[in-house]
Amino acid sequence: MILKCAIYCAIFSLPLYSWTKVYKEWKKIREELKKHSLYLQRHICMGVYSAGVLSGWPTEDRAEKSKGFNINTQFEPILYFIRTAERSLDIAIMFIQIKSILDELLAASRRNVKVRIIVDYNYNNNKDLRHLERSGIEVLYYVAPDPDISTIFHHKYMVKDYTDEDGYLYIGSVNWSVGGVTREVSLRMAQNSRD
Repeated sequence: MILKCAIYCAIFSLPLYSWTKVYKEWKKIREELKKHSLYLQRHICMGVYSAGVLSGWPTEDRAEKSKGFNINTQFEPILYFIRTAERSLDIAIMFIQIKSILDELLAASRRNVKVRIIVDYNYNNNKDLRHLERSGIEVLYYVAPDPDISTIFHHKYMVKDYTDEDGYLYIGSVNWSVGGVTREVSLRMAQNSRD
């Protein structure tokens, strides 16, 4: 009787152990797939937003209705783009005045992401960019080639993890300032393939 009971326990507990292990592994893979799918969705998207009307990520092929003004919600697509950089981040922007963006750039640099920024000299003589430079981030300043001609460096794009085979591009029209999301309507586009 004891031997019979031991055989039944062995027969049923081994498959139960195996299936439990398989199920746990399946759940882990499913979560990784969801995370990767969200990552790709957030890199192949376009959204139009302005404060009080639309903000943050587009959902279901339309932008999400704003739930009140929150500077980090407004800039979440930009913050996410910076936060998910693994190797490199090249930025061309007129100026940076949002603390959460500056903080994400510092965090990326601490993760050994090579961060390089080019900004307009006339709009960026501030301690925040000097702090980025002291932290190891390369900051270049655009200076007009001819002081008699009025020019500004008004670009707004980022290139992330670029290689010959892959990379991500963020192209936007919003200034990285509070005024950029309170007084402007902006188009943000990103695509993860050069095809």
